[in-house]
Amino acid sequence: MLQAINYLIPLFILPYLIEVVGVANFGISNYILTVFITIKILVDYGYNISGVKAIAEFKHDAKQLNAIFSKIFFTKLYLLFIASIFLIIIVVSVPALYKQSTLLLFSFVVVVGQSIMPVWFYQAMEKSEILVVFSLLTRVIYLFQIFNYIKTPEDYIYINLFLGVADIALSLCKYKIKLQVLNFLNFKNELQQNFVFARSNIYVTLALTLPFTILGFLATNIILGYYGIADKIIQVLRTSASILHSATFPKAIQLYNQSFPTFKAFVRKLYVLLILFYIVLFLVCLFFASFIIGFITNSTIVHDETILVLRILSIIPLIAALDLLPTHLLLIQQKQKKYAEILFLSMLFSGCISILMFYWLHFVGTAIAYLLVEVFILFFLAKSNLAELKKIAN
Repeated sequence: MLQAINYLIPLFILPYLIEVVGVANFGISNYILTVFITIKILVDYGYNISGVKAIAEFKHDAKQLNAIFSKIFFTKLYLLFIASIFLIIIVVSVPALYKQSTLLLFSFVVVVGQSIMPVWFYQAMEKSEILVVFSLLTRVIYLFQIFNYIKTPEDYIYINLFLGVADIALSLCKYKIKLQVLNFLNFKNELQQNFVFARSNIYVTLALTLPFTILGFLATNIILGYYGIADKIIQVLRTSASILHSATFPKAIQLYNQSFPTFKAFVRKLYVLLILFYIVLFLVCLFFASFIIGFITNSTIVHDETILVLRILSIIPLIAALDLLPTHLLLIQQKQKKYAEILFLSMLFSGCISILMFYWLHFVGTAIAYLLVEVFILFFLAKSNLAELKKIAN
């Protein structure tokens, strides 16, 4: 129940934000947030995969836990510092960005908050209940700030700031870990050793965000707003699939190493529930798109293309859930190179198809491009694991 509430809170504040700041200001704020989430993935450097895997293997060894946690924490902290320096230089050097410097610098707080929050650690330790409570508390803090301080259209610059502040507030909680400072040589070694995981994360993030990113270069803020409303709904639903991937990964590793039949029974049971759940979500978004958009925007006048975008994107959470098993199999079997190759091709495909579809069908084309990228990723992930998937299905 707490997790469900956690997912719904971003949608709960959407009508208020659109009414107060307007569609155009919401559009630019949401667009900047998407760009900064991509930067956050760079700072994460693939530790949401390798960190979970490493901690899951040594969860009962306190000495190893301290060492692994410290390496990851300080590597991300150093990368965060480097990213902040680059951001300041770019903002000061580019006049167009300098005009939005306040929004950009405030939005970077999201990167800080989400980077220092050790979500990967609690996932590896299978402490999902702590994550749920922490995440819910950040959303409550965010809600309080939004409803108390966003009062005029000009206040849109604070939307992303408040999201980052909420994450930082919870990140200040102490953990039962003895931190060991990472020196430069070890930092360099970490970058080299974890690059294979980092590049996979960067490729998939760019593949999934390029359609919206390219739209931002070619469309007006009002168009970004109309597209962003539908995209926001889908991203909230898709996030649940991403969290399931991270939450079930430690268990999947453990069961696969124990015995394949046990692993098979686990994923088959999990997949039946997932597919049924996401099929229901797909049908609800497909057939009730007009009602959902009207309810979310608190308006009886609903933009027709926004409804169409929601219908096009409605199957994406289901596709993301189907990615779960082939992704697990590739990573458990140490096929990181193959995984990275698939995601690199997906990134190239995303860039090309996004430009072509926008010029053909405008922002509806962007939605189709996003859907095609998700299908592309699923197809090649499944193809690379065809033999294993047949064993599980039979």
